[in-house]
Amino acid sequence: MDSFNEWRCVADMDAELQAFSKSDQLELSLYRLRRALDAGHDFAKDILSRYHDGLILSGNASAALELRSSGRWKDAFEKKDSEAIDIASTQLIVGQIGHFARKLEETIDASPLGFATYLAGLKRHHGATYTSAADVARPLIENKAFKNTRDKTALMLAIEGFRAYGEDIGKETLVDFLERYNHEVLCKFFQTVLPKNVEIFRSFVLEMLQDEKGVRCLNEAAICRLLILGYALLDHAVYDRVLNQVHDLYPAPALGHAGPAQSSARIARAFCVDARRPVTVSRKHLNIAVCVSGQLRGYAKAFETWKNLHLHEHRVKYFVHTWEDTGWRLPDPISGNGVDRIFKCTPFAAAYKQAGFLYGMEALKKSYPNFFSLLAVSSTVSESDIRAVYGTDAKVVIESHQRPEFENDANNQRKMFYKIQEAHRLMEEDGEAYDLVLRIRPDRAFRGGERKPDWMKMAEECRKQRLIYFNNLMITKTLYAGDQFAIGSADSMRCYANTLALQTQAAEEGWFGFPRRLRSHCSLAHALLFQGVRREPLQDIHPTEAMPAASYGRAELKRMLSADLPSGPLSEMDKLLWNSLN
Repeated sequence: MDSFNEWRCVADMDAELQAFSKSDQLELSLYRLRRALDAGHDFAKDILSRYHDGLILSGNASAALELRSSGRWKDAFEKKDSEAIDIASTQLIVGQIGHFARKLEETIDASPLGFATYLAGLKRHHGATYTSAADVARPLIENKAFKNTRDKTALMLAIEGFRAYGEDIGKETLVDFLERYNHEVLCKFFQTVLPKNVEIFRSFVLEMLQDEKGVRCLNEAAICRLLILGYALLDHAVYDRVLNQVHDLYPAPALGHAGPAQSSARIARAFCVDARRPVTVSRKHLNIAVCVSGQLRGYAKAFETWKNLHLHEHRVKYFVHTWEDTGWRLPDPISGNGVDRIFKCTPFAAAYKQAGFLYGMEALKKSYPNFFSLLAVSSTVSESDIRAVYGTDAKVVIESHQRPEFENDANNQRKMFYKIQEAHRLMEEDGEAYDLVLRIRPDRAFRGGERKPDWMKMAEECRKQRLIYFNNLMITKTLYAGDQFAIGSADSMRCYANTLALQTQAAEEGWFGFPRRLRSHCSLAHALLFQGVRREPLQDIHPTEAMPAASYGRAELKRMLSADLPSGPLSEMDKLLWNSLN
């Protein structure tokens, strides 16, 4: 490449570029233009223009747009009228939208349901991408006829395209939808972050309850799916009406465990046997057990914030069941777990998640091995360390995480539920009667509020019914329950702590509607549902972000990333991450 003659004028450049064009060597011409841009020629403006045209000819409109927004381009082609638009850039953007719209239409035609479920699933973690894609897809969907009406329904739900229940979507359509698709497909379309669809679901249930057939208008599988979705989407009064109808439909214990009717009957009976009796706690101070379980990441700093719970006004005892290794998990750019806690630079956290979405975690690890090695944190704890934080009377069990039964527990889900179970068992073996039991992750932090938590009221409500206070019972890609902090009676929290055992039983017996394998938030939500546990959101308790074992600001992140970029950013992924730190 270095044997090329230096261009002395525009004519030399154009002659060589024309020769490259005739021999179909566009990439070679782009290489020569990039080299020339850094050579300081008097005709640099012409070189820049030719390079821009070459990028467009190569189909790299994104690079052409990036070039037009660069300082080099603005210096060469500065506009005197600050209000004038860049016509060429605008044309490129519009052309790209048109190009992607045609590609999107091909995808929709090839797999309508597949595209609909993918698009709806984007909303929770990639809201901006969802909005952009939905805006492009909307006219393609609204103005198109589909052979299968279910495909049209799915696509319209994915873009929240139905105005209201009864106007342009009715009972028969949703009955067919519930009977046709399993509950995890349905969850994609009625997830909590699609509020218009949630209202449609609620209106549908209310109309169905008023019909003389009630839930009998659905087949057995659809009834169970209704119970699963309704657990998170319906208020207690409406859900009770559904449960009563299901209980009347399946009054006797069903034989077997695998079918939808058996699962519906199991759920309805679990809620209906809930004895509600008014009980008043007359004591001034409650007996409260705090079950701390899991790895002790950032536990000491987090505990300092627990004063905002005002537990010290009652008799509190801590039960800590943990691992010797405090543990460290890399921030996950796909789910977002840990990203904002660990990266204390908002633009970088956003860029990291976007890079994960575009390129995947494995590509990130491969491209930045030094960065990820510098992120790793590891340490161990002892009983004296733990009692120095939670008090000398704390009950403490520390185990090695290197146990054969957890060898294939890649996401630590089995370990988490095992520790929840064992912390609760540790509390029960203590022999004391507790008015309330708290399950808490050790790194969970809290901020203060205007009012103190009313622990006496919560204790009374938890004694009246099988109830747990926690945040985040919702529909995501499945039924989802927050698993980091919960409050309930010892009986209710036993149901919470029983998740691992119930998951094992349900999988072995093939319960319809229950996850086939352990899936943290999903398994917990189904365990609570199948055991008839009601949920209320936390009142005057304000969890904040978890305390990480370590966190990094802008300057430190830049230093860490530079170890993998000795020559500066080269790839588009490099630029995405590096530019977020400038």
